[in-house]
Amino acid sequence: MPIISLQLPDEIAHSLASLANATGRNESCLVIAALSEYLTREVWIAEQIRQALNEADTEDFASDDEIRKIAEKWNAHTPEQATPLSIKPT
Repeated sequence: MPIISLQLPDEIAHSLASLANATGRNESCLVIAALSEYLTREVWIAEQIRQALNEADTEDFASDDEIRKIAEKWNAHTPEQATPLSIKPT
């Protein structure tokens, strides 16, 4: 397993030490878990952005009818005191 050395700001180092103490886990395990979750989320976000950009490049947009149907679906489940979604024709 590769070893990475980094400098942590004091606040993060103290929080990490406190959490390690409270949970009985070592700091390395906590950092690995946090980094793994962060990377999983960021990779997913990057992929979603890549897909959205590809769709935009091919002009694969929702039609007015598709958007109107989504708005109607959401408005059907909107509390009466809320302002319903408004779709203006293009």
